[in-house]
Amino acid sequence: MSTADGRHFGKELAERPRAVAQEALQPLRHRDSALSNQELSLVSTAATRNGTVAAVVTTVVTGGAVAAANAFSPRFRSMFGVSGKLALIVTPSLGAFFLRSQQTINQALHDADGFIAPHLAAETVAAPIFQRELSLLQVAANMVYTHPFKTIMSIAGPIYGALFY
Repeated sequence: MSTADGRHFGKELAERPRAVAQEALQPLRHRDSALSNQELSLVSTAATRNGTVAAVVTTVVTGGAVAAANAFSPRFRSMFGVSGKLALIVTPSLGAFFLRSQQTINQALHDADGFIAPHLAAETVAAPIFQRELSLLQVAANMVYTHPFKTIMSIAGPIYGALFY
């Protein structure tokens, strides 16, 4: 290493505290107004989605690790019961969900306009599609919703008839 490289390295270290101090003197500003209900629902949806993805990935990884340890280690099998093994899977998953959700919310609070703008732009692009009639599946779902006891009897009646025939 030549002396020129060392000189630049030392200069970088000498200027770093100044940059940190200047950055501390210019704190980040938050919005002057609160988020609207639509913006709050966008942030909530994004936080839930990101947290769920993190939880699923963590569940797969920790579940695989616990399953492998259970399959290959007799000591692990005898050391933990079912609840202990389940706790080894669920605890990191919940932690990943809460951590990633909180990071998403903090990101939205840090730069609310920058966080919400892409979501609103993507949402306004889709044009509403109007349809005049409900599909057969939707009509059936409405029938089940409005007449639950008729639905139960129409399903259970033939089953009882088949049993006692």
